[in-house]
Amino acid sequence: MDTDPYERLANAIIIQAARDYLTARRQLKRHLGNEPVRWRGTGENPSWQKWDEKRKDILTGINELHDFFHSEWFMTLSDADGPALFERLRKEADARER
Repeated sequence: MDTDPYERLANAIIIQAARDYLTARRQLKRHLGNEPVRWRGTGENPSWQKWDEKRKDILTGINELHDFFHSEWFMTLSDADGPALFERLRKEADARER
């Protein structure tokens, strides 16, 4: 029996959010490992400022994904436990970072 196209779409949205979270966590780890010197001479290093903006962008994305898995929108898309799924993703990302 073929699944409902709306159910397939909802599942695809959730799967993509999970992939995006794991990707963002990998990006954050890699990015944090490349922090440039913050201060040079008398002022802040422009490379550090650019690095910090990228760090903030990655963290914003991670926070948005956290909010999605804890949202009413998630509950509309699925009967799955969004917070529990997010916790499993977080643990998986933590294990990969070791």
